Amino acid sequence: MKQLNIKVCGTKVPARVSVSSYQNNKNLAILCNYQYDGYEESLVLSTNIIDLPPNMACLDENNLRTYGMWEDITEFIRENNLAEMRGYVPSGYCEYPLYEFNLARLGEVCS
Repeated sequence: MKQLNIKVCGTKVPARVSVSSYQNNKNLAILCNYQYDGYEESLVLSTNIIDLPPNMACLDENNLRTYGMWEDITEFIRENNLAEMRGYVPSGYCEYPLYEFNLARLGEVCS
């Protein structure tokens, strides 16, 4: 996996992106691992709401905001040309941002 950098609490730290799929519908699952303050941290960036095309995923804005990571994650995605936002998907009382992922770029950073 190619090492990228993500901002955590104002500091750029090494990060790795990995891709998987959800078992029930094979939707794209995006994960990010990074080192911070001597610990390996892991975040699941996506959430599995509805069936989506293979290059699309909803980001878990609800939980990423709770962790204080939303702005850093969206900046990380933008800076590394991983995806572009395409709209929102409603689920319960929330709307989750729908991103179209650059599968070629994901292949580069995940290999």
